[in-house]
Order: sequence, then structure tokens, then C-alpha cells
Amino acid sequence: MKKLAIIGCGAICRGVVEAICRGIINNVEIVSLMDRDLEKCRKIVYEYGITNVKICNSIDELLDTDPDIVLEVASPEAVREYADKVLSRGKIFIILSSGALIDKDFRERLIELCKKYGGKIYIPSGAICGFDGLKALSVVGIEKIIVRTRKPVKALPITGKIDKPEVIYRGPASEAVKKFPLNVNIVASIAIVTNIEPEVEVIADPDVSENIHEIEIISKISNVKIILKNMPSPWNPRTSYIAVFSTIFTLKQLVEENYINVGT
Repeated sequence: MKKLAIIGCGAICRGVVEAICRGIINNVEIVSLMDRDLEKCRKIVYEYGITNVKICNSIDELLDTDPDIVLEVASPEAVREYADKVLSRGKIFIILSSGALIDKDFRERLIELCKKYGGKIYIPSGAICGFDGLKALSVVGIEKIIVRTRKPVKALPITGKIDKPEVIYRGPASEAVKKFPLNVNIVASIAIVTNIEPEVEVIADPDVSENIHEIEIISKISNVKIILKNMPSPWNPRTSYIAVFSTIFTLKQLVEENYINVGT
């Protein structure tokens, strides 16, 4: 039985807890929860009736519960603040807020900690598909990646009224993750996998209810276009529902026996 600690008690945390309680994920138990708002932790413990779970005020307190796996579903800030300690304990660290890792110096530091202490980092595919193709094309060379993200206005950090679709950002991925730290982690994940910085367009659209991502990859051997129309999670409109299940599947791969593996 693997022990799991979760940093951040929002939509993805709820989805993971529910999956464990329903037996969708086996061979794992939650030992600790942590959030800046401790009431969110208490609410999850109460609503799902989970026992023997420590509600933690600090990363040290969480790590003292000796988890095998630490799941971050909070923010890029949380990754920057806690990653060193998690990896210095040799833990498996699942990171959803991959925007923090677009900083190459920070990423390299974490890699060195993994080498030294035996920890590992896993980044679920989150709100997009097609990583098999991205990995394959990165071997032969990708010339350009363009990511267009269209979201409901309420899913974006916008003040003021928007009556029609409006491009609120156009530029490199490294700047996009700074301006929208909770909305465009996908572009950081793409950059990490391919070593190519995507060009990013963020569109606020009052006429859509889904989170829509269009990814265009231009390479030497293949041009690929992926379009995803993701329903928002029932707990938070900023979180695509598919990101919840991507996290659940990543956990299943880590804690359950897999005798047949498909794809890269």
C-alpha cells in the first residue's frame, strides 16, 4: 500500500480523493492533506469520510507523515516553495502546476536533487492530449508550436466586462505562465517535453462554456493539429475535467501493477 500526501485541496484533490474512495485507484491511502486554507482540508475529510488523515500546516509536517508520493495540485508558487524539500526526502513528486518548471535553472536544480536523493518528478498530461506525438516529433526536430487557449471569461483572472471574444495575451509561453499561472500550465508541459517554447494565444470568450485548446505542431516529418474541447470540472471552472482524470491515471500507473503499457 502506497502512502499519498496532497498539497492543495481544490478541484483535482477532490477528484483524486473521490477516485480512491470509490476504488478507482487501488493500493494507495491518503496520509496527509495541506492547503493554505485548512478549512478546505477539513471539508474534504468530512465530506468523504476519510480517516487517519493528518491536516498539515507546513511542508515539514506533511513530509513527517512519510508519504511515498506527494501530489501538488495547488499553484506554481507551491512548487517553487516546496519542491526542494519534497525531492530532498527522495519522494515521488507529481506536479500539476508545471508552469513553475518552465524556469530552466529551477528545473535543473530539481533534477540534481532527484539524482542526489533518488526522488522523481511526474507531470500528468493535464488538460491536453498528444504527448506521445510530441515526444516522437521532438526526436527528429520541431520547428514551431502554437497553442491557442480559449476559455470562458469566468475561468480567467479578468477584471471588467468582456462582451465578445477577445485576445487577452499573445506571446511566448514563458511570459504566459507568469500572467496566467493557474490557466496555461499546458504550455509549460509542452515546452518541457519538446525543449521548444510555444507561441501562446489566450482568448477570453463569453460565448463558450468549455476550455478549448488548439495545438499546432510544425515539424520536419509531420504537421499536427490537436483541438480539445474540455468540460470544466464540477468544482472549479478554471480546471478542465480531463485534468482531474489525467491525474487519477498517473496515480494508477504509479501504485498499481501494469503488465502491458501502451505508448511512450
